Amino acid sequence: WSNYHANAGSWVRMAREWDGVFGPYDPESKTTTVGGKPQLPPVPISRIIDGTSHTAAFAEIANGYGNDSGSPKDPKADCFERPGVPTSTREAARANIAAANWQTSNVPWSNAWRWRGYPWSEGTMWRSWYNHLLPPNANCWKPCTGDGCWWDLISPPNSYHNGVVNVVMCDGSVQSVADDIDVEVWLENGTRDGVIIR
Repeated sequence: WSNYHANAGSWVRMAREWDGVFGPYDPESKTTTVGGKPQLPPVPISRIIDGTSHTAAFAEIANGYGNDSGSPKDPKADCFERPGVPTSTREAARANIAAANWQTSNVPWSNAWRWRGYPWSEGTMWRSWYNHLLPPNANCWKPCTGDGCWWDLISPPNSYHNGVVNVVMCDGSVQSVADDIDVEVWLENGTRDGVIIR
């Protein structure tokens, strides 16, 4: 496992595609989609139109507890169910999530799914990727109950550092990004091609 997860872009449920630098790709698959969204073949540097110093590649994530289902809910290590997050605008999605309370929300799988970050090699939204809809150190949310939307996870980076997360940009530089970064600037840091979700 690893505390650095890969940038999957803005939020695939609203963008309707993987607009970061990582996404699901299975060249042997007979379908062109994964989770109802187009696959994303490996992204060459030439497709990072926003510039490699302005586009995130990896960021810190506080990994889950794995098999330890007895520990109390953790606002950093756990994800929480929030069915019905709207996809009309990013502002509506953020407002809906802001009204949620992680303390009264369920952890997926009847409070038993603690596997954020395990195994790192799996390459999925629920294991080793993150996205940029919410600012750093916000809670992780699953926008449904049941198993139907794991690819749609809203998973911001987070850390146990005070007020910041470390982000590796596509040019290899590392930046400490503050929790109070402008959410639109943060969203643009997550996309590779200058186009962001509405």
